Amino acid sequence: MELPPQFTGYNSKISSYRDFQALCFHLQNIGSLKVLKTSEYEYPKNYFAAFVENTESRFWIVQNCFVPYIAFAEKHTSGQFTFIEKLNIKVSMESFNSDLKILPVSELNEAIGQDHLSQLNNDEETAVKRCLPTTVGDVLFSWFFD
Repeated sequence: MELPPQFTGYNSKISSYRDFQALCFHLQNIGSLKVLKTSEYEYPKNYFAAFVENTESRFWIVQNCFVPYIAFAEKHTSGQFTFIEKLNIKVSMESFNSDLKILPVSELNEAIGQDHLSQLNNDEETAVKRCLPTTVGDVLFSWFFD
């Protein structure tokens, strides 16, 4: 997977938290899920989050604050995410906003390698190496960018 430019927040504009909330509450209004809480950008993390539940489980919807990439995840007490698929919710999201890229688990779990690091500018590469992520998902939805 190619990493998108400026996903870390260096020299980039933050996305609209209101748009993220609108997406989440749209999903609630059409009966796909119930929004339990949302959280906006909080330095140094690089994502918005919504804790939600549907008939199957409780889980997180996370969106990178700087690029329109979204994932579904379970969150551990350590703060780490385990990424999951939610195909029915993915379809509803895409019909609401086709500019969003809902990332599959296979791409999120891809190991970070030199080929990924070579896609970054110097500041981003330094930040990624400092936080020691192991997967693409760990980089795109991280607490560690400073």
